Amino acid sequence: MTSATLSLLLTRCPRCTLAVARLISCMYPPLPLPCLSYLFFQPESFLSIVSFIKQNFNTTKNLHISLESNPTPSFLKNTLPTLLDAGLTRLSLGIQSLNATDLKLFNRNHTVSDIKSSANILSNFNREKLDLSIDMIYSRPNQKLSEWKDELSSVVELFSPNHISAYELTYERGTPLYKSLHSPSPQKLTEFTNDEKAEFYTHTVSSLTELGFTQYEVSSFHHSSSPQNKSRHNLMYWHGQDYIGVGPGAHGRIYLPIADNGVKRFKTFRILEPEAYYNQCLSPEISHGIRKQEQMSAVETLREILLFGFRMVDGVRLQNLIPHLQKYSPNQKFSSEEVWEMVLDLNKVEDYESEGLLEWVMEKSERVGLKATEKGFILSDKLSFEVIK
Repeated sequence: MTSATLSLLLTRCPRCTLAVARLISCMYPPLPLPCLSYLFFQPESFLSIVSFIKQNFNTTKNLHISLESNPTPSFLKNTLPTLLDAGLTRLSLGIQSLNATDLKLFNRNHTVSDIKSSANILSNFNREKLDLSIDMIYSRPNQKLSEWKDELSSVVELFSPNHISAYELTYERGTPLYKSLHSPSPQKLTEFTNDEKAEFYTHTVSSLTELGFTQYEVSSFHHSSSPQNKSRHNLMYWHGQDYIGVGPGAHGRIYLPIADNGVKRFKTFRILEPEAYYNQCLSPEISHGIRKQEQMSAVETLREILLFGFRMVDGVRLQNLIPHLQKYSPNQKFSSEEVWEMVLDLNKVEDYESEGLLEWVMEKSERVGLKATEKGFILSDKLSFEVIK
């Protein structure tokens, strides 16, 4: 996407023009799929997009700009310096595995040799100006717990990352992995049991803790010496802050004024197919690429924040909920109990509290937050679906 196309899109999109006056603190510029970025990504596009945003929007002084990439040595050596000069502050590398067999299974374009070369290249950069996050996957077919622990140690030793995202392998319907899992062939993949996956998870947390990392979300760990290296764009999603989704298939959440002088939150969905999206952006009649938009109710907004919140170590806090209610009803005051009763089944919360899976965060005698206990954290997704109305 060129700056001219972005300019046309943002200046004609009603959802974007109304956001121009807002303060932008974080950017996640569009890229092709990470596996293709080293082939098709042009640094000039990145430079023009960043420049356009800074010139036409209000941005914070410490604007956070994040990109994803594979550990591709040529990309890191030849392109990354230009991106850093343009303002890039965070790079997320999709390592996934240090096992050559698994990389082939995942159809990754990089090799173990590429990973080691990438680590060597990145060691020459000024890491005070670049937050580095590493993505890894566990509970892979035939993976051993001892090997996983060694793998995490090796990744930390190679890259000295500020942040690690460790995800459980999921078999998405329609993917080659899913087909192999359900194949009648004797060579089909075998998925770990839920108990085995839980063991991988607990080993992930304990291993990364030993390596100097602090968990702040189910899959997210920042280095204990740098809590500021949490994923800022993810925190914006999880805390229910506004974000504009630009590009094919992009989603957004944004508060906008409506006819009665109030505000409502909207979901926006851009056209998925790149060519159709681009053609509509260039159309003088439409020119914004939005496929549909849906108005969200206050309760729907709170439910979304709760679903994310239960995945965070700190849990859900009233301070992230009440401001949304006040946007919908600015003249109404809400007590903590009114908010909790609005969105939670308090009887189920009490049941899980008695089982030692959930606990209230108290200030004086007020329930200001709800979070999963250490015992319940591994079940956070299940708990959220059970207790949210």
